Amino acid sequence: MLKGEPDAVSATTDCKKILEDFRKAHVDGVVMDLRGNGGGLLEEAKTLSGLFIDTGPVVQVKEILGVKKIDDEDAGMAWDGPLVVLIDKASASASEIFAGVIKDYGRGLIIGDSSTFGKGTVQSIVPIQDHSRRRIRGGLSTPSRGALKLTIQQFFRANGDSTQINGVTPDIHIPSMLDHRDFGEGKMDNAVHFDKVDALPHDQYRCTPDDLVSALNSRSTERRKNDPKFRKLDDQIKKFVERKTRHAIALNEAKFRAEYVPDDGEDKAADEKAKKDRKKKKYVEREIWPADFYNDEVIKIVTDYLSLGSKVLAAAQEKAKLVGQ
Repeated sequence: MLKGEPDAVSATTDCKKILEDFRKAHVDGVVMDLRGNGGGLLEEAKTLSGLFIDTGPVVQVKEILGVKKIDDEDAGMAWDGPLVVLIDKASASASEIFAGVIKDYGRGLIIGDSSTFGKGTVQSIVPIQDHSRRRIRGGLSTPSRGALKLTIQQFFRANGDSTQINGVTPDIHIPSMLDHRDFGEGKMDNAVHFDKVDALPHDQYRCTPDDLVSALNSRSTERRKNDPKFRKLDDQIKKFVERKTRHAIALNEAKFRAEYVPDDGEDKAADEKAKKDRKKKKYVEREIWPADFYNDEVIKIVTDYLSLGSKVLAAAQEKAKLVGQ
């Protein structure tokens, strides 16, 4: 809890309560959706990771005085069952630290874009001041000279890799348009380069063995090949990649629309209906799990993970219980 306050806002506290309810309800598996999650407090990333591992290093922080490690020292796990983490290119910073822990410890299955955002550095705003003073009514004041934004720290995973630029890669990659957009830390001017430090000893829960991940990938790839919406998405991605190589666009509106505006058909009609419905309501709560072809495929992967990997996951749970004692 933040500063020991029992009523403090805390993602870890909230998730712990939810996981307790899941245990009582005998839930089969947990999906942590980090898509579009830009991160937050480093302390929360540490304690949230600790809900799914026993103890051990969560992240390494490199600064001017060297490299220090930040450990989860809270023994035991709030959830030792099957875990799936969803990521996309907009998963950044503390979200990447959490995803990195789950992957390094082999604690759960990572699904999503080709990588997370790649935000593995910490910035600080340093005011620029000098010794000049200007007189104002009632005394003196220091004139504003602006400020500098300085990078003061860099994050590294337990395996020694930085989350900078490369981010965290998934076990199961589901292609998306974000994979090919000029988006991510590596696309920014003067971004700090990827780096490595020494890996740290840590537990390995073996919830994602290579043969299981390979089987899950094969099944997902085959389903997507036979899904009209995924085939349509693949076509849109190919057109987008091809257009990025061009250095000119058509000035004729009809030609421009034919090349750049996707013909969504039913999807477009559904979007228009959804917009009209939203206008009728003063407040629209964000949908927790939108019903779309992408999320449907995620559910199918999770189902395969629970069924094909039942023996692996059962063994991993036993190992996790032994580690937690």
